Amino acid sequence: MIERFSCAGLQAPVRVLAATPNDRHFRALESAVFGTGWSLFRSRNIVEGLSAVINHQIEVIFTDCDLPDGTWMNMIESLRACRNAPRVIVFSSRADDRLWMDVLERGGYDLVAIPFDRAEVVRTGYRAWLSWQKKVQGLRSVWFPAEEPEPQRIGGVRPRTRAAGGSRL
Repeated sequence: MIERFSCAGLQAPVRVLAATPNDRHFRALESAVFGTGWSLFRSRNIVEGLSAVINHQIEVIFTDCDLPDGTWMNMIESLRACRNAPRVIVFSSRADDRLWMDVLERGGYDLVAIPFDRAEVVRTGYRAWLSWQKKVQGLRSVWFPAEEPEPQRIGGVRPRTRAAGGSRL
């Protein structure tokens, strides 16, 4: 069952999923993002996580290394079919350089250590969201170009226009 928690009671611009069966890990992550205005959802496994991604347009996922129906690698692999797949941040109590490289090589965004450091969680989550936004805007500029009239030439000089993807859609 997917649970939704609203941090600071605001309608959040960032939709974050915490994929973990561990209540203690979830509470620690919830505490770390409290006050950010992010909308925090929870799933306890990959299947629930994929449902949340589809139904709630999740942009960033913090996933535990081990889930009841697979691992963080299975989570990333399951998201490959999603057009605007969220950025995945793995968290682990055994975070080290080897695991970090493995996460990056397999398509994850980053690795965060448990116990959580609030500043690291917020910084990493925000950067992941910015990266996701940039990717989505890039896709929109290719697949859904803004319908703007062709700029008119004035005195033989074409006016400046925004770069592709430079406008918010």
